[in-house]
Amino acid sequence: MSLEINKMAAAVLTAGVVAMSAGFVAKLLVHPAPLAENAYPIQVADRPAAAPAAEEPRLEPVLPLLADADLAAGEAAFRPCAACHTYEQGGAQRVGPNLWDIVGASHAHIDGFNYSSALQELSDEPWTYEALNAFLANPRQAIPGTRMAYGGMRSVQDRANLIAWLRTLSDDPAPLPSDEEIEAVSEDAAAEEPEAEETGAEADEASVEETEGEAAEAEAEAEAEEPGSEVAAEEAAAAEGGDELLALIAAADASEGESLSRRCAACHTFDEGGPNRVGPNLWNVLGQSVAHLEGFNFSNAAQAMQAEGVTWSYENMDAFLENPRGWMPGTRMVFPGLRSPEDRAALIAFMRTKSENPPPLD
Repeated sequence: MSLEINKMAAAVLTAGVVAMSAGFVAKLLVHPAPLAENAYPIQVADRPAAAPAAEEPRLEPVLPLLADADLAAGEAAFRPCAACHTYEQGGAQRVGPNLWDIVGASHAHIDGFNYSSALQELSDEPWTYEALNAFLANPRQAIPGTRMAYGGMRSVQDRANLIAWLRTLSDDPAPLPSDEEIEAVSEDAAAEEPEAEETGAEADEASVEETEGEAAEAEAEAEAEEPGSEVAAEEAAAAEGGDELLALIAAADASEGESLSRRCAACHTFDEGGPNRVGPNLWNVLGQSVAHLEGFNFSNAAQAMQAEGVTWSYENMDAFLENPRGWMPGTRMVFPGLRSPEDRAALIAFMRTKSENPPPLD
């Protein structure tokens, strides 16, 4: 027994001696003392005390975009909303309220709907264009406490398209923003933009452009002074443009025009006896006087043109489709227009098929 204990003690002592010897040898081979300086210096920039807080993105105004908004794109943008909302007149309430006639209505205008407390507190305030713009951009930021789970729409153009389409969901759509209102919000937005300094190169370029512009203006004035030149040029352009338009309509594919007419379907019907919507039924409209449909509430601008004897000739229809508000200032038409002459010709060719006796193209 004592022999076994002696063996165990000898083993422990031997292990201690080996450990001490290993440490002594390691110190001889490795020098753990720190160097006076790094063998490879590393340059480290001073870190800022604190990162600046990110600024909230500025909400872009929507008023300047509404007149030229794309209604078809707005209707498409509404599709994700259809899970919670209906938009037809008299439509059912879902998780969210029905949105018929929403533009200009109060924030909590539907009796019996269980609005959030945040919306009920705003029940006396209307859904203006800018209020809708802010809410669609970031619902929870615009109205803290809302139950709206939608994350928001980042593109101001997408919001403008959707709001312009929502505006059509009414028997009496809210008026579009006036020029004064658009100018006011544009000035406010410009005032918030940081001022940029004009470099010497930019100043020189601006000077050159100004000089070229003055020269072109002087040349135009000189041409205008020639007797009868302006009248002759206008008459020639009108005649040439009319012939070109008729040729485009004659060569156009009416089926392409029918596809384009789907953009108008939110506001108009084309079939004989079709109902009026936000806009009038367009059966047999070509060749008729402006505002010819009895019983429809046309704008004052359309009624004034009717009194002047203006008709929906091919030239007038083409001009209106290109720029509704430009050709008929004061119209309630929110469609921004078709920029392509071929598209306008195709749509007019389709409209010719929606008539028993369309005007001839010769």
